[in-house]
Amino acid sequence: MRSNIDSGFISIIWIHADECLWEGMALFETSESLERNAKMIQKLLRLSRIPLVGNVFLKQIPRYFVNGRNTKVSHGFSCVYGNIAAEDVDFNDTLCRDYARITVGKHTKFSYQNMILTSSHDFKDFNKIFAEPITIGQNVYVTSRVTILSGVTIGDNTVIGSGSLVISDIPSNVLAFGNPCRVVKPIERMPSGLPALRDLKPFCAISDKPLQRVEPQL
Repeated sequence: MRSNIDSGFISIIWIHADECLWEGMALFETSESLERNAKMIQKLLRLSRIPLVGNVFLKQIPRYFVNGRNTKVSHGFSCVYGNIAAEDVDFNDTLCRDYARITVGKHTKFSYQNMILTSSHDFKDFNKIFAEPITIGQNVYVTSRVTILSGVTIGDNTVIGSGSLVISDIPSNVLAFGNPCRVVKPIERMPSGLPALRDLKPFCAISDKPLQRVEPQL
């Protein structure tokens, strides 16, 4: 069942996931349970700003995701509905606009100041907003200040470099970065899930000299 909801200057069209697509593109999907979860998440986000005890409320937020088992968030994290399926994931302070489903595989980690945006405006009518789901595979490492746009799929075991704008699908087992984000080279992952140091050489060294261990100064 469709309905028009005016929110400020924007008219949003809602449909349920099991309904037909409109003009070949999925729109926002919602349900009563998601709306209830959204209210609780927004309440917890406000409470998480309370000094000293905020972390207690912050840890409760993934409980209201579609699936948030063993998932962590940090101060600065935000989402709209909890329309997120993510198990054993560390979102850190990622901003999620989850009008469509965000699916993240196990053991994926986000560093700082990343954005996952399932929504975009209709260029013909800017007052209409569309949403497409985003899928991120298992064991993915998203570094800092990465923006992932609607409809994108990122494969397993991939590393997305800092400052990237991901506008199209990225395959598994690669290092990718840039604006727009492009595959740079295939990589291997260590058993811990982190990329091998030699695969991240462009990020951690500007010369061909081997990296040396620096002992802490006491």
